[in-house]
Amino acid sequence: MGKAETPMARGVRCKTLCSLIFVAVFVTSCAGSALRAKKDLIGLSRSDLIACAGIPDGAMTLKDEEVLEWKQEQPTQGSFSLKTPFSFEIDFGPSGLCQVVARLRHGFVIQIAYTGPSTTILGPYHACWPMVSACVNWRDALTRDVNRNQGTMFPQRR
Repeated sequence: MGKAETPMARGVRCKTLCSLIFVAVFVTSCAGSALRAKKDLIGLSRSDLIACAGIPDGAMTLKDEEVLEWKQEQPTQGSFSLKTPFSFEIDFGPSGLCQVVARLRHGFVIQIAYTGPSTTILGPYHACWPMVSACVNWRDALTRDVNRNQGTMFPQRR
């Protein structure tokens, strides 16, 4: 026969399980952020892209396309570190380098790509998120405003 579980042991197990679920949801949501930008920024105009991402570090004009690049050359550091004896440590948070590359055709974004060693515990390309987050947040706000104003860019006058 098995031992009966004490209420304290059940509470500890429940807290541990809840903590693991929270961490899994948090990591999953963070990992999707930079990857979400790859599709959400398609169709953004050149001027809107520069307004939200800043002046690019490099640009190249091709026959009918333009390529803009933003570089993060300083590695970002983790927001939480766990250090143990014997030189074992874990950083929770973004770290890595990132370059954001945007391809534009006729003045509109057709592709967003990331380069650089930016795989983190929060997911692939999470170190790129700070460079594209303002654009994604701006696009979300614009979408909410358009929906609120019955599909037009301007508020309805009453």
